[in-house]
Amino acid sequence: MADWTRRFDAAYRFMRVSRATGYETERLSGFERGGTIERNLDTEAKESGIVGHVGALDLGADLVRVWLDATFPDGSTESVALGTFLASTTSRAYDGMASTVTVKLAGRLSELSATQFAQPFYLPAGTNLVAYAAQIAQSCGLSVDADPSDYVSTEALYYGIQSGEQKASTQSQTKLAVINDLLDRAGFDSARTDPYGTVLMRRSQGVADRAPSWGFAEGRNARFLRSATDERDTTGVANVVYAVHAGAEKEGGEQVTTIGVATDDDPASPWSTASLGREIVARYDYSEYATQTAADAKAAELLASARSVLRRVTLSHVYAPVTIGDAVRVDYRSAGTTETLAARTQRITLGDGCLTETEARAYERA
Repeated sequence: MADWTRRFDAAYRFMRVSRATGYETERLSGFERGGTIERNLDTEAKESGIVGHVGALDLGADLVRVWLDATFPDGSTESVALGTFLASTTSRAYDGMASTVTVKLAGRLSELSATQFAQPFYLPAGTNLVAYAAQIAQSCGLSVDADPSDYVSTEALYYGIQSGEQKASTQSQTKLAVINDLLDRAGFDSARTDPYGTVLMRRSQGVADRAPSWGFAEGRNARFLRSATDERDTTGVANVVYAVHAGAEKEGGEQVTTIGVATDDDPASPWSTASLGREIVARYDYSEYATQTAADAKAAELLASARSVLRRVTLSHVYAPVTIGDAVRVDYRSAGTTETLAARTQRITLGDGCLTETEARAYERA
């Protein structure tokens, strides 16, 4: 594996990928340097991008994969896939000599958000939710890499286009929305893709439970720019949490609503009801049955996050083997930042050094 603390020259390669086989079939010419790739855990598709192309581009049903080809001073090389995308042209410019089109790149999860279930269906209690989510993605032609899970549903779940009084378990009926709903119920993060377009289904972990994939440290071999932002956002802090569970205790039974409550009334906490003299309430709704004990436990779990301050650090750096969801260590002592955070967004510029702006986050106890 390459030593990414060394200087390198960056070149970019665009490859055509057969939708039918998943194999690269040819190198594509005409793409311009200077496009961008966006990764964002807060969006459904997680990946997107934009790049210029000289002349027309027609890939039919096929995909495009973007590679970084790095060459180091000693002549060694390393190639890294940056993403696999659907490509569509959005505009064309002509300067009197050549025609240039703007190519919009969309991550493969956009295929799942663009399709819905034609018929309503339900999953009986006892269904392995992660396995079923993987099955949905695979039925749409995507490869899946899922963490093992033995979690099964405790009640029937309804999806698809509903009628009458029957209510769907999720408001959005796209296949991606259903997949993410199933994953959330099983304690998994929402689906995302790796650079080859494989759908990743990963069990949720806090930052402290993840081994950092990379460290940004100031000093002689620092690979990030000196300018950085370090924010602490208190707008999402709450001191009272309601966890509202609505569902049948058993299949065919009457629907029961259970409300779990947790309150931060600690005088030592700066945002508690005791310190502020008022309530700041956050409500979370779940379409499943829970006992009062379980609902209160869920509310207490949510309160632990709700009374935490969002810490957000943004750095610009040359390419590093980091993607969204990874834990990174930031050791920028002269700026007062020494912390392990989770990468949330990235903006990759397809130019010198593959310059990347990474926003990483963590929650600090208020």
